[in-house]
Amino acid sequence: MEFRYTARTWPKNSDGRGMRSKSSRQPARRVLSCTCCRPCRNLLSNEKLAREQQQQPNPWNEGNRIAVLPSFRLLSCLLTQDWDIVHLFFPTPLGWPTLALTTLRGIPTYCSHHVDMLVYMWRYSGHIPPLTVLGILMYWLCAMLPATACGDANGAPSASFLRRHLREAGLLRLLQATRPESLMVVPTSVDSSIFRRVGEAEVAQDRASLLQRLGIRSLEMAATPSRVRANGPGASRSEPCLWLSVCRLAPEKDVSDMFEALARADSARPGFHRLVLVGGGPLRESLEQEVRQRELPVSFLGQLENSQLPPIYRACDVFVACSTSETFGITILEALSCGLPVVLPQCEVFQELFLTPDFSKVHAYEKGGTEDLVQAIGRALQQGRRAAPEQDAASSVAGASLPHLGRENRPGQLSEAGYLYHSWREATKAQVRQYRSLSSSRRQRSGALAALGRWLCCR
Repeated sequence: MEFRYTARTWPKNSDGRGMRSKSSRQPARRVLSCTCCRPCRNLLSNEKLAREQQQQPNPWNEGNRIAVLPSFRLLSCLLTQDWDIVHLFFPTPLGWPTLALTTLRGIPTYCSHHVDMLVYMWRYSGHIPPLTVLGILMYWLCAMLPATACGDANGAPSASFLRRHLREAGLLRLLQATRPESLMVVPTSVDSSIFRRVGEAEVAQDRASLLQRLGIRSLEMAATPSRVRANGPGASRSEPCLWLSVCRLAPEKDVSDMFEALARADSARPGFHRLVLVGGGPLRESLEQEVRQRELPVSFLGQLENSQLPPIYRACDVFVACSTSETFGITILEALSCGLPVVLPQCEVFQELFLTPDFSKVHAYEKGGTEDLVQAIGRALQQGRRAAPEQDAASSVAGASLPHLGRENRPGQLSEAGYLYHSWREATKAQVRQYRSLSSSRRQRSGALAALGRWLCCR
């Protein structure tokens, strides 16, 4: 299958859409994907097409640029080339132009939703109700309306988010009543070749490398200068306990919740706990300033490549997530694949995917309670990390750490069982099956619009 991605943000980074495309080896069909971000470098992509979009600085993701208008090349590509599927990733301002042309030509479209825009509008509008309402109205008109009116399929990484997203837009009952087969869950996984458990020797090596990178050799170095002076130079010689969070440093991620829990844990045992933050975002400077003012034991590693993450996962003691705005939680799956216990808040998406008997290393807490978060982290630390048996370490992959929860997405049924796969190759196969179901049931358009579309394509 040929994937051609048109990004609305630039520069591009690796993510699930890129991994899904790398895993596809079926040349039978052509798929044009107009995406909200990030095909990987190895993807068969038209980078010139992405660069030619009318782009502006992205106010929500520092360092990226966002397309606000489709380029002539994109419109020409949609009009003149033969595509079996067009996959449109939301949020994107390219919804109406793209879907108008695919409707004109009778090309099946797959619309997938990946951002909880209600939370984004509230957080980024400064909690000002009129601005929030205006933003939600604009998103409904520019994204939700064209996606549900013109899209052949509407999907999301989790069933619970898809239902809530469409329900908040007032469109769920309409789709369930008229086109229930159009509701799908996007299959998702991790790169099982790198996110995997390893033997104790490699875990020790990863941990030593991370401690060296953080400049930590003992508890005295893990503590802030004032804490060292208070405890004395010979208080303890054991290694610190490393908390890890991999996320965008943005308002919707609630990183401050981790700071409160860390402050309480550090006051009970000074210098023993340290939070490692991986990621960048608009709040990084303010968070660094808060850390300096409160003398919190926090290390910022910045934005890292996907291939650099597995050793860091394996080197830490617990993974902590505080956001309830996730549509899936790919970093949680990565942490579990590396054998790391996970602490996360109670919410619909996590309840569907991770808070099941299949995941014994997931510990939930009630959002808003710092004490509950500290207790959940304590339970996870008592459980501890688990390395792969030495004899299996060489062949251990994500599938050895994760239960197989992959389910076929039957039309009209949004199961709570989850849609997790051992590898991107397995997830890709499921995605290709969804594409084929759309292509085989292509809507036959007739009348003036279809005739005009065929005439334009022949020009």
